[in-house]
Amino acid sequence: MFKYKKIKSFLEKDFCDFIVDYFILKTNAKIESSEDKNNFLYYFEYADALMETILHNSQESVIEIVGEKLFTSYTYSGIYTLGDEVCNHKNKKTEKIEGFLFLGSDEGKETITLSEFDDCSNKFSEELEPGDLFLFNGHNYWHWIEPLQSKWSIRSFLYFTDDETLSCDERPYLGFKK
Repeated sequence: MFKYKKIKSFLEKDFCDFIVDYFILKTNAKIESSEDKNNFLYYFEYADALMETILHNSQESVIEIVGEKLFTSYTYSGIYTLGDEVCNHKNKKTEKIEGFLFLGSDEGKETITLSEFDDCSNKFSEELEPGDLFLFNGHNYWHWIEPLQSKWSIRSFLYFTDDETLSCDERPYLGFKK
């Protein structure tokens, strides 16, 4: 059974820079249409079209790495800011494989921590650079990201399922909102 694996430079640095600019421009559009002009760099999206395209195009590579038949499920992407964290949790069984795709930050690195136990004993951390993908079995490992110490970080979580009926997160196609 697949446990975890870091894939260095899954995306090229130049492409990650492009994606960072893309997300920042999306926040600008959101801020322009909002009454809250102080909410700079706050953006999260389920099923962003660009990230769902990356999910779709990475399916065969992920299947090869994991060694199991997998179907694309969904993406969740966002810009995290100082103090934001991803709390300790396990994924639903339908989220068989999670890919933590680090796209960039003002500090240039990001760390995810995993443990087999809910008390966080026997934990280990993996440091990522822009473009690195960390694949892991998200319903077998407790995982979290400590509160962000830098000003901003852009991440995308790519989810794969082994249940064909849950393909596309039960949407007609990738890119659709649920």
